[in-house]
Amino acid sequence: MYNDDDEKKNEFGFSVKLQRFMNTPGALFVQILWQFGMLILCGFSIWQIVRINTLDPPPNQPFMKLSYPDQSAKFRHGAVQKGLLTSHLNGIDAASQRRDMRVFLIVIVAFAVPFALLNLGKTIRLYNKVPPKTSDEKTNIDKCRDFILGIAGLGVFVTWIVGQVIYFHCIPSKYYNCLQYNFEIVTLTWIIWGYVSMFAPIGFMILHAVIYFGTRK
Repeated sequence: MYNDDDEKKNEFGFSVKLQRFMNTPGALFVQILWQFGMLILCGFSIWQIVRINTLDPPPNQPFMKLSYPDQSAKFRHGAVQKGLLTSHLNGIDAASQRRDMRVFLIVIVAFAVPFALLNLGKTIRLYNKVPPKTSDEKTNIDKCRDFILGIAGLGVFVTWIVGQVIYFHCIPSKYYNCLQYNFEIVTLTWIIWGYVSMFAPIGFMILHAVIYFGTRK
């Protein structure tokens, strides 16, 4: 992806070595696998979106109440911890949370599928050594694709934040661990996936420094 002129101009640049490394076949292959992994997670999410409505009714109020004679719930929600949320139902509205998780899965899949597909296309083109187009070379279709990619990425990020609020409203206890159903596991997987994606740039920065300083003469 870089010619001799680029190398001469960036000979002492801090980022050129990492950029070249990230465009190697091995690094691009890892990025392709990451996008395929996101699409697989979208597939599991669609499965649970369909399955949620076929599940048995959620646990009744006594099964989901906030405390028990021998154990109090381990609060993860700040309002509950501080006593600001005094449940007039004496428990957690599991049916409402189930609906919220279903909406979360629907929305994040709607954004994640185009985001992963467009990123996958860009990465495969790089893997096949197709040079990226400059701003002047881009057609209206290319610009529209970039716009959709940006909106989809923003949508995934915002939905991921909202999904954490929804999931962590669940309060684990002796009788309910918040991972009893597959849709809860899929939701938690999205949350973990988001954190890995968010902290990946830190790993790239460390890799950046290692490659740069390790190859300096």
